[in-house]
Amino acid sequence: MNKSRLIGALALALLTALLAGCGGGVVNKDLECAGDYELVAADGEALHYLLDGWSIRIIKHDAGYFLVEWLENVDGKLQPIDGPDGNPWQDAGIGFGEDLLAIGSIDGPMVMVMRVGDGAMSGFYAVYGEDEVHPVNAVGDGENFPEPPKLEVLDQDGVFDVRGDNPPPQEDTYYEGVFRLESHDKVIYNQQQITTGYLEQEPFDGVGLVAEGTLVLVTGPYLAVYGGGDGDWEGMWVEPGNEKLADEELHLQ
Repeated sequence: MNKSRLIGALALALLTALLAGCGGGVVNKDLECAGDYELVAADGEALHYLLDGWSIRIIKHDAGYFLVEWLENVDGKLQPIDGPDGNPWQDAGIGFGEDLLAIGSIDGPMVMVMRVGDGAMSGFYAVYGEDEVHPVNAVGDGENFPEPPKLEVLDQDGVFDVRGDNPPPQEDTYYEGVFRLESHDKVIYNQQQITTGYLEQEPFDGVGLVAEGTLVLVTGPYLAVYGGGDGDWEGMWVEPGNEKLADEELHLQ
């Protein structure tokens, strides 16, 4: 190996090592909330058409995140809706904080943040293109709804440089790009453009919320949670079906 290639390999190894584990502190892999939940209106507000009449099935993945299936009532039985491949449609969920759950859906796209209680959850959701945050409850095997998470306004909008790890089987590589975050009160619009790396692609539009200091973004099929602030965020992201969560960091230009 010549000198320039050796330097390049060492630089890549160093960056990979620096990124490894950088966002793990924000994720709560021990959160327990698996089960079926009916989504119901909260505070007298009707549910958005994307949620009205639906239930969700939350399944714990071995990698420490959740798979979220959308269920419809068919002859009194909850049945998962099928995706284009004929298998149940799945979105992703990530636990964070002490008892909080983020759910992302490519449909919308939509972001949901919930506080997990004993057999029930309470929280909020936002849909891309709509500037309002809406309350929602989820009824499992109990109806003792906890206090919903406290939502905050993103402290700084702007263009962010993004760097992150690719998931298996490309976990020893990384990608780079830009996020454009724009606040509409508490709702955040995001345009994601990955410019180099395995996930290089056309821009994705997304939506996000800040819940109790954690930034939650749903962009295309990807769900991410970040800790930090003041223009610097470190976290983890996942796409449904991935074998592990991957690190990602955002830095305001």
